Amino acid sequence: MIRVSFIISNLSRISFIILLLSGCLTVSENGKKILSKEILKLEKLTRTSEQYAISYEFKDKTLYLSFDGGFVEEDVDKVIEKETVKKEYKVEYSEIYQKYTKLGYGRSGWALGFVIGSFFEYIFTIPFRTWNPSFDEIYNREIVVNQRKLKDTDINGLTLILRINDIEYVNSPMVSKTTNVSLLSINKAFGSPEEMEVLIYRGNDRVGFAVVPLKEAIERSMK
Repeated sequence: MIRVSFIISNLSRISFIILLLSGCLTVSENGKKILSKEILKLEKLTRTSEQYAISYEFKDKTLYLSFDGGFVEEDVDKVIEKETVKKEYKVEYSEIYQKYTKLGYGRSGWALGFVIGSFFEYIFTIPFRTWNPSFDEIYNREIVVNQRKLKDTDINGLTLILRINDIEYVNSPMVSKTTNVSLLSINKAFGSPEEMEVLIYRGNDRVGFAVVPLKEAIERSMK
């Protein structure tokens, strides 16, 4: 009987120690720190393409869109860049730790246990959970150095698409370089969506793209 009680007593102590060393702290990734950058390859080129800039304005419960584009010539730097980075981690007290140490519950013994547990967990487990060797990431980037408009293009053959919540609200041939949409009609169809995508296509080629924030404008229009 003595041996059994001794074993049970030790098991309870071991369980208590395990409890102290786990669950007191949480670890989450908190971005990356760039240690160094290196350009592996740089290529300069000039290219011509059709592009449309999209601008917008909210007025009188209406969204006004305007489009300006044509053939554009760009000087571009194509860069292959290597970044040496390290992950950053955020260590915080867990919910259960905060529950028993900050909110009380009249369990001072438990509170002391979690305080001690967080101390030992930080010393013995956090270094392994945040072991953080640096590593390399390779990026292909295009940097537009200069841009010049060569000439306007005919809007015939262009298609305008207005997409909200992955649903094409409008998909029709472009008949003018300006258009407008009622915010009330958008609200009736979608409520108060966060944003709307505006896309312009010539055939299968996308020649214009913009994201228009809607939520605040729609909520103002409903007042």
